[in-house]
Amino acid sequence: MTRSGHIRPTCFLGILVLAAAAGTVVAAGEPVAAPDQESPADGAALLQRLQAELDTDRYADALLTARAATAVFADNQNLWYNLAGLEEWHGDRAAAIEAMRRAVEAGFDDFRYADEDQDLGGLRRDPAYRALREDWAADLARAAQARALTLITGEWSEPIALQDLRGAVQPPEATVCLRADQQALEIELLVTHHEPTPLPPWLGGSGVVLAVVLPATAGGHESRRHVEFAFGMHDKSPRGAVSLRQGWRPLPELALKVRPTAIAAQWRWSITIPWSICSSLHPLIDDTLGLNVTYQRRGGDLPAATAAWLADPATGRAQQPWRRAVPVTWRWPHDRGPQIHGRLADSVARDDTVHLAPLVVVAPDDKPAQVQLVLRDHAGRLRQQTTWSLDGPAGRRSFRGALPLGDAAPGPARLGATYQDTSFADAVAWETGLVILPPGWEDRTGARIAAAPPREQPSLQHRLRVVNDLLARHDPLAGADELGAMVGDLQDLLAHLDAHGTSLPAGGTYLAVMPAVSEQPQVRCSLSLPVGWRHGDDGRVLLVLVRSQGGEQRAVAAAPRFLAELTADNAPHGTDAVLAIAHMGELADAEISTELAGALLVWLRDFLGCGPVYLAGTDLLAATVLEVAAVRRADLAGVMMVTGMNFVPYPDDDAEALRARVAELDPSLPASWIWFPDEQQAGDQAAALRRALRAAGLRLRPARAVEGGLNLSQAWTRALLWTLQQDP
Repeated sequence: MTRSGHIRPTCFLGILVLAAAAGTVVAAGEPVAAPDQESPADGAALLQRLQAELDTDRYADALLTARAATAVFADNQNLWYNLAGLEEWHGDRAAAIEAMRRAVEAGFDDFRYADEDQDLGGLRRDPAYRALREDWAADLARAAQARALTLITGEWSEPIALQDLRGAVQPPEATVCLRADQQALEIELLVTHHEPTPLPPWLGGSGVVLAVVLPATAGGHESRRHVEFAFGMHDKSPRGAVSLRQGWRPLPELALKVRPTAIAAQWRWSITIPWSICSSLHPLIDDTLGLNVTYQRRGGDLPAATAAWLADPATGRAQQPWRRAVPVTWRWPHDRGPQIHGRLADSVARDDTVHLAPLVVVAPDDKPAQVQLVLRDHAGRLRQQTTWSLDGPAGRRSFRGALPLGDAAPGPARLGATYQDTSFADAVAWETGLVILPPGWEDRTGARIAAAPPREQPSLQHRLRVVNDLLARHDPLAGADELGAMVGDLQDLLAHLDAHGTSLPAGGTYLAVMPAVSEQPQVRCSLSLPVGWRHGDDGRVLLVLVRSQGGEQRAVAAAPRFLAELTADNAPHGTDAVLAIAHMGELADAEISTELAGALLVWLRDFLGCGPVYLAGTDLLAATVLEVAAVRRADLAGVMMVTGMNFVPYPDDDAEALRARVAELDPSLPASWIWFPDEQQAGDQAAALRRALRAAGLRLRPARAVEGGLNLSQAWTRALLWTLQQDP
């Protein structure tokens, strides 16, 4: 249930589909018979009335309507579940338990959702509810164990039939075979009577959703530790995606082939998932992993349906933390060796040791062998190494251990292991990343930041906040690359601070933060600093305002290469420019104002200790640049406007009104305008505003149309080149 509407949104859609399939769709507002006279033809009207009552908080009416709806749709689990919430809401615990029991009998199996549903209130603490839940968990475990598999590594399983567990109309027919080795998991899926759709599952089409699950307990069938993948067709090409916290992300490393077989109306789906994408999940370490394969049918003449190895309501819903799966145990014959793979107990080392949990080898014979562990810091310096001797029979060997950190410095590090025996000339290697954070690191880092120049403290404090946020969300078994990069960058900046009295590097990239002042929001700004740069240098500074989000740091990283490629003719005054790109895309539209842009300009001058700044703006922010120029002339060396789609900044677009907008501009201000006519739409004000600027005496050099579409790279490269071409 949800607070603003008792019917769960995804379940309510299922109820409407059921009603439509039975031919019960009735227009909204049509009279409905009394509950004792209800007929199937009135079912859809009942559901519509129930939703309206819930949306308007008429819970007493909703209770009566929900009771009537369950009389029409007696086998609908979702209606019974929502009736349980309504009965509990009105204080009838016995009726709520009975409705919950009927929901379970009708197939309700999403107790993970129910456990977190606040609208069930005290029902979740009732012994009768807990008994229903325990029976559900036992039934689910039995269903998972009944389908459990034992596989020999490198060999295909027997075909497994996926099952329709939802009572669909003409459910999809599908069988699956599995194979795994030390590199990847492979899936062969045969689907009959359903041709691939133009869209993949993460965009609402048909396809395969597959979960790889690390069971929470031995022999378990569900866990929070999982990786979920989806496969389907997009733009007539096979695509694969992985589920992340932010949603689905397509990955080219996920291999998919879809082709018809010799059997009529049958398609073969061949899928390969490298274990490296599954982070720490690996069948060599976890000799039992959970797998679940679901084929989702959407689109076409038939209603949506699924066929699954094991029913899981959370399939394809990235926001749900749990996944169910069938236990699959892998056996590793000795002739599959030599191999080595491991996992850390925690990828963040917070004490004086690194703990392995576990390290596994597949020995091809029973001869003595050695495993050498080597720890290196982010500069590549050797910090610790140790050697373990292995004796025992051929096959899979597993052991745990700990490696002292010694004097390893805070920051990202690499732990490598090599397995060597006398039968093989070449060693077999494994490596993983980790982050070293000694006890009290955060407090000591905060004290070092407090010693930085005041103008630099907000930027360093921002990095420390990001590190703490990542630590708060840290999964011990997940990779820590993002955390390691942030800690490493912060350590390098603090080392530079200790050596030079400033965290600003003498060249390279830097993420600066304008603190929130005078009710203006905090703004981040990515900087590209020329080699040898020092605070207070007289070099050229370009500040670019863009509304996009996510490409700012990539742009500043590319700036040195772009500058190096410029010829002397293109940059007669040298390439000692500072490029600054403000992260305006992180702000709400209402937060972006002329006052904020002006404050950002003044702050950047103080932060860099520089003279007047060249200011560029893209699309609607081009108008912001002009407005800043009217009030901040002394802070500006020049302005550039780069416009593409739908440039309509002002409600009045007649010539007189636009001339009034730019009347305060200094005609001597160097200015340029680049526009992309392929993106312009009807009503675009760019041309009219350029005429107003010329009428005000402002000379636009250059004023140029560029074919194609506007993007961040095109904006900053043209603005930077223009900046370098200006007279000092």
